[in-house]
Amino acid sequence: MLREFTEDILNALAILLGEDKVHFFTNNFSSEEKIASALKNSPLVYLDFIGDEYRNEFSKKCFFEAYVIQATPSSAKQNRESAFKEHMDFLETIDTFFYGYKFKNASGIILGKLKKEYSDMTKNGFLSIYKRSFEVILYQTQSEFY
Repeated sequence: MLREFTEDILNALAILLGEDKVHFFTNNFSSEEKIASALKNSPLVYLDFIGDEYRNEFSKKCFFEAYVIQATPSSAKQNRESAFKEHMDFLETIDTFFYGYKFKNASGIILGKLKKEYSDMTKNGFLSIYKRSFEVILYQTQSEFY
């Protein structure tokens, strides 16, 4: 069930935002080359599964983090202000998606904290990384036990 939920949410986000903008987090930033390549399609969303805890034998709470990575090619004030507004709209689009997302055998998504993880000028432009935590309760059907 967890695999199906993760695949479904990634596919739904890809339909909403574009297939080249949504990825499962696999440490795609291990080199400058990979960072520069990824940022060409900014803003990007990376989904990461953090863990789970069983509530009872039929349900478990699953914890995720969505990293939103946004780059602005210039640090000029006008460009940064314009990009900031676009970035905030993008973050709100993702939140609206999470609020309305429905998956069979699951609760609604419960959004947690949004936190800016990084913000600075790099050789790839002005880079901002936000992390949105969220959780969902997955309900296992009896047929999944047999």
